[in-house]
Amino acid sequence: MTGIIREKTFSMGETLNGSRKLDMNEEKLLVEELTNELREKNASEREITIALKNLGLQRARLHGWPNTYTLTKAMGEMTVQHHLKQNIPLAIIRPTIITSTYREPFAGWIEGFPPRTIDSIVINYGRGRLKFFLGNPGTIIDTIPVDMVVNAMIMAIVVHANKPNSNKIYQVGSSRKHPLTYLDITDNAWSYFKDSPWIDENGEPVQVHKLGIMESMASFRKHLRRYILLTKVSPKWLKK
Repeated sequence: MTGIIREKTFSMGETLNGSRKLDMNEEKLLVEELTNELREKNASEREITIALKNLGLQRARLHGWPNTYTLTKAMGEMTVQHHLKQNIPLAIIRPTIITSTYREPFAGWIEGFPPRTIDSIVINYGRGRLKFFLGNPGTIIDTIPVDMVVNAMIMAIVVHANKPNSNKIYQVGSSRKHPLTYLDITDNAWSYFKDSPWIDENGEPVQVHKLGIMESMASFRKHLRRYILLTKVSPKWLKK
């Protein structure tokens, strides 16, 4: 999809693909039934977690969402709008990929570890654990620093305060004015860790090389085959 994508609200039961109605009670019942069934079979907590993740992904794709995360966000918006009382203003904030701070409380601050978005890619690269990445170097990654998201939320509160029946969606992102590509991320990460290397558990700096970007699944499979072949090489051959 190209061009401007308009933001719209979700009505209760609406799905992205329009194939069927989204019944939240049905979704909740499916989760409860699967959980009870697994507990009766004395499944471990890890097995239950994996099974519920798979169920969530299956149900999300059934309704047109790519994953459980985006499905539950939509369900939350539906619930709020459906039960919203009259004369109460509503502002929905839809940020893109939230990253560490731009300025407040200081540049680069992030709460929670391990990080779960694009920050995890940068950190694993700095640690020397990530050497290749699959993707188009020119793909724009829409990110937004967390302090800017907070500022947008505060401004939305101010705008909608004491305005009954106001209902608006705000998209908080950066790609239109300040596009960031995969190539930008890899170049910036390499430049940073080259000058300020990660210090490992032994107190030694981790030396990194430029992150290789594989632009196609074919190149990824080729790299995988090469890696598998190298791991199957016998020690006897290596001594020659």
